Amino acid sequence: MNDDLLDICNRLVSLGLQMGADEIEVFAASQKSIEAAIEGNEVKIGRFGESSGIGVRVFRNKSLGFSSTNSLTKERLEDTVKTAIRLSKNAPPDMNNALPKVMKFGFVTGLYDEEIASLEEHEVIEKANRMLISAKGIDERITVDSGRYESIAGKKALANSNGIGIDERFTGIYYDIGAHAVDNGAVSPMDYRFDGARILRKDRSEEISIDLADSVASALKTEKMKSFVGPVLFSPLAAIDILLSPILFSADSDNVQKGTSRYRGKKGDYVASPLLTVV
Repeated sequence: MNDDLLDICNRLVSLGLQMGADEIEVFAASQKSIEAAIEGNEVKIGRFGESSGIGVRVFRNKSLGFSSTNSLTKERLEDTVKTAIRLSKNAPPDMNNALPKVMKFGFVTGLYDEEIASLEEHEVIEKANRMLISAKGIDERITVDSGRYESIAGKKALANSNGIGIDERFTGIYYDIGAHAVDNGAVSPMDYRFDGARILRKDRSEEISIDLADSVASALKTEKMKSFVGPVLFSPLAAIDILLSPILFSADSDNVQKGTSRYRGKKGDYVASPLLTVV
């Protein structure tokens, strides 16, 4: 893992200004990951990986050019800056293009956990195995089709030509599991759970595996419902698809500026039922 990402970012910012950029921003990230997969009721061998990358955003006369690379060699980094500047010369201008100025800001706590950073391959594989055991232990009719447990630890850095230069470490665990149940020819729908955390002690992988197993086992007893008008309780995934995704699209500032948002020009207006509150 590269420990001088911020130095690289600052160096490329200076290089971009020398090459003619009006404004330039450089973002860098480096991380290592360990993953164990579940397939067909079995835990597969773990995988270890390391990756790094740089993204360069350049504005010239309000025109944007962007380029990235996953190689941190001096030649590739310099070429990435050159490419971003070259692309900016051929892009249409947008008066909304601007980079953040230096301002007071704080860092979010709880993004890095040494326990996650210290996890080894055999520990991640055991975590995946515990997910499988937790799900299968609920009901023998359950088949775990897929799943994974992954740990990530890394560092990010960002610098721009307006004097911003920041970096931070991060960790994360991510896990998901999918299963169905079979009983005397009856097959439940496939169901799925996922979650993650920044701190190892907040690991809920076994808990969501048990919840999934309960769900698919109970789905063997489902019956067709009659149509009705009345209150409906959405699961989290259904709420994301039906409610949150359209709202997030329309609330995105880029979509507002480009005129593709339903909320454009409606600041201060009601855009949904007064029963709905989104924070």
